[in-house]
Amino acid sequence: MLIRTIEKAYEELKARDPNTCISKKYVRDLVNNGVIPSTRSGNRKLVDVDVIEDYIAAHTGLKEREATNTVQ
Repeated sequence: MLIRTIEKAYEELKARDPNTCISKKYVRDLVNNGVIPSTRSGNRKLVDVDVIEDYIAAHTGLKEREATNTVQ
């Protein structure tokens, strides 16, 4: 579990995959629209980076591809 602000969560995603096409605005929209759960800490919203990655993987078919690639 990696709890970060939206800004830091995006930086973590970018560090894990420097060539990602995911934008900070996309992450912010997912959080602001309630797709990704968040909690407030003062004026900041905190999110779990792993939840963002899981959501993206689930909605792009990456989990299915990983599963078929590991089964041989």
